[in-house]
Amino acid sequence: MKFTPHDYQTFAIEHILRNDVSALFLDMGLGKTVITLTAIQRLLPQIHKVLIIAPLRVARDTWPAEIRKWDHLRDLSYAVAVGSECERLAALRTQADIRQLGERFHIREIACDRWNASMMVQELEDEGFTLIPFGQGFRDMSNPTKDLMRLVLEGSLRHDRNPVLRWNMDNVFVRTDPAGNIKIDKEKSTEKVDGAVALVMALDRALKSQGADSVYDSRGFLTLDW
Repeated sequence: MKFTPHDYQTFAIEHILRNDVSALFLDMGLGKTVITLTAIQRLLPQIHKVLIIAPLRVARDTWPAEIRKWDHLRDLSYAVAVGSECERLAALRTQADIRQLGERFHIREIACDRWNASMMVQELEDEGFTLIPFGQGFRDMSNPTKDLMRLVLEGSLRHDRNPVLRWNMDNVFVRTDPAGNIKIDKEKSTEKVDGAVALVMALDRALKSQGADSVYDSRGFLTLDW
């Protein structure tokens, strides 16, 4: 949606841009969020990161919705830092979204959970990424989970002691079905295992792509600073 500011919104945006310290005292529904985001957008690339502190629902729902709503804000990337201390720290360490990572790395494909991801899949495919549906049941998860267990037991898995991944792995519970298939699960709904599940999915795609030409044949490794 195109943003056409009212006069008072234009005044507020310019006020933020002109002053190192500013405050906006506007009633509910007058566009404080889009005013602030527009000022942030106009300050790029003079600024690189902005910390926004808000009530939980506002931080989780309102600010991301406003970024998605307005055309001129679509290039802003964001991370919602809510949840446990570890989850908040992980979000604050986020330096780039998938699109930005795609500019730095040769991303062959992205494995994605099929459930409730159609909009995200369409958006990323429109950006030129290859999305591979990956179920979260025993059928898709069993073999790569066994491969991961084998690599760990062999001491063949190299990692950088990432604290979020280590925390996720500590929460892992391996569930087995009557046929002997396994998958990562969690015993309590409050525990997080997303990083461990993502590792299994990435390992599956990497093993299935063995033998293909590698980008590392023509250049060295690139690393992300966290």
